[in-house]
Amino acid sequence: MKRTAGPLAILASLAFAFGLAACSTLTPATLGPRGPIADLAAGQRALWASQAIRSYTFTVERQSFCPEDYRGPFEVTVIEGAATSVTYQGGPALVDRVQDLPKTMEAAFDLVLVNVAIEPDVVYDDRFGFPLRIALDPIKNGIDDEVTYVISNFGVPAGG
Repeated sequence: MKRTAGPLAILASLAFAFGLAACSTLTPATLGPRGPIADLAAGQRALWASQAIRSYTFTVERQSFCPEDYRGPFEVTVIEGAATSVTYQGGPALVDRVQDLPKTMEAAFDLVLVNVAIEPDVVYDDRFGFPLRIALDPIKNGIDDEVTYVISNFGVPAGG
């Protein structure tokens, strides 16, 4: 008969492991990107979070060498922190056209932080803190690899 550890034994093992971890002198893993771009993004994200805006609308456009229906502009509606609608020219946007598009302000901040290594050029909104423009150039001196995301027409519904 195979014997398994009881709940108390498992809890004791976990407590012991956490106790050892607290005494460790090892440097913890990096919590995220560091540097001036990441630090500025973190500060701006804190400003955005301090607004406590959970429902809003905005327009986002991808400026690149893609076909027009990939560039937009796309109208985005966010309700309680989740994108509920993305439209293009008055109708629902095709999923493959918007899959890598930031569809919330949190996703826009994530886009900046994921690309810190390529040093994005970011402009932030003075009042609310969210990115207004995120310019990415993944291959320095490359041709046609640049993409810029422009966020405009930000609005908060009454009571939002």
